[in-house]
Amino acid sequence: MRPLTVMVVGPDTPGRAGLERVVRRLGHDVIASAVPDGRCDVTMLDARDPSLDWPRLGDLPRPLVVVADTPRRLVGIRGDEGGVVVMTGRESDAGYRVALGVCAALADTAHPAS
Repeated sequence: MRPLTVMVVGPDTPGRAGLERVVRRLGHDVIASAVPDGRCDVTMLDARDPSLDWPRLGDLPRPLVVVADTPRRLVGIRGDEGGVVVMTGRESDAGYRVALGVCAALADTAHPAS
């Protein structure tokens, strides 16, 4: 898989910082942000913190990886098409690789090379 630019979105917490480290360790570039702006190949939302301000997020750029602490209805996810991968439970590098790989494929399908 080619290196991606991943925007890690969520409250400025140790959890988000941990996601940023994982993404870098997997060989991707990271843009950290409290609010997404679309300058990335993939958006990763840290939805584990209860202080997450869903309305402030607005439309999240796709493809999107949502990291949640437990399976639940994810209110506030709206926006354009392009794919959403939700990860819950025990996290691993392998799981993140699969999620980012699926999102890379979704992005390539949505914007094929000329």
